[in-house]
Amino acid sequence: MTSILLLCTALAYAAGAIMYAQKTMSVKSHPRPIQSGIIYSLIFIALSAHGYLLNTILFHPSEANLSMINIANLLAWCMVVVLLVVGRLLGNLTLLPVTLGFGALCALLMLLLPNTQPIIGTLTAGSILHIVLSLTAYGCVVVALLYAYQMRFIHKQLKSKALSLSGLPPLLQVETWVYRLIGLGSILLAFALFSGFATSTSMLTQQHAHKTVLSLIALMVFFTALVLHTRIGLSTKHLTTLTAIGVILLTIGYFGSRFVREFLL
Repeated sequence: MTSILLLCTALAYAAGAIMYAQKTMSVKSHPRPIQSGIIYSLIFIALSAHGYLLNTILFHPSEANLSMINIANLLAWCMVVVLLVVGRLLGNLTLLPVTLGFGALCALLMLLLPNTQPIIGTLTAGSILHIVLSLTAYGCVVVALLYAYQMRFIHKQLKSKALSLSGLPPLLQVETWVYRLIGLGSILLAFALFSGFATSTSMLTQQHAHKTVLSLIALMVFFTALVLHTRIGLSTKHLTTLTAIGVILLTIGYFGSRFVREFLL
């Protein structure tokens, strides 16, 4: 049953990504335009099936399996949800195929790679809160980075006047949402760290200290970007660079040691 749901999830994500990309690139005179309802139905099916599986595997009352692939799948789910919400508010979902494609890849990895890692014991409410806050924060800043790259692309096109910007949102509107996502991600990351220290004694142990330290440094990087934007303003290049540095630090902290333990050792 799990394999069937994972296959359906991957196919629904992939079909949604392909159909939305085709809809975006098609001209207005296309004789048979793809209906948005079909695309959003596929995304809803993928998110529902994916969410059900993640809840069963990750947050099982007695057998929570926190392998790298499972955590990556939860991250993909969070990214799709965040981009859908922000994209609808921004009126710009051009980056949706990227997150849907990542979701399809993660679901396929969960299906194709048997999980041989030891199962973690019962999760407490505090540890569940810490995991959810951490990955939601990570999803927010990754989506912020995607929009930062889009903002940089729009800025370059405005300067060179090389391409038409039809279908893309105004530069200042994208910039506003980049900072909102960085701010939201920073707040969630701060609460995640606080909840971790409040509910666990292992935040600074040898196994988890690197993650805690890198998360704190990433938080300072995001906070620096927000302060500099408020005080002096940041160019699109510097904003993208700082956001990328923060995301890289979190990626190493969240997945670096897991990758070494689960795939290299």
